[in-house]
Amino acid sequence: MDPVPLVCLVSGVSSKEIVIFWNISGEVTQWASDVGKMEPDGTWSITSQVMVTREQWTSVTLCSCVVQLGEKILTKSVSYTEPAAAKA
Repeated sequence: MDPVPLVCLVSGVSSKEIVIFWNISGEVTQWASDVGKMEPDGTWSITSQVMVTREQWTSVTLCSCVVQLGEKILTKSVSYTEPAAAKA
């Protein structure tokens, strides 16, 4: 089965000193993030990517990117939605 890439983009932050974790159905892992890129406005953009199996993607209820910037923690979640044509 083909792996499914999930990408977390953090942009507009004042520091590249952030930690990005992934929570895949309750299993928390820290994947490699890029080194970050300074934008023209002086803020930083950083991405992290995780690969999940197609089976995980279609059966897992929630995949979350957890970003820690100092004391602040932000979470963005995504989950599989069956295409409308497949439901018919």
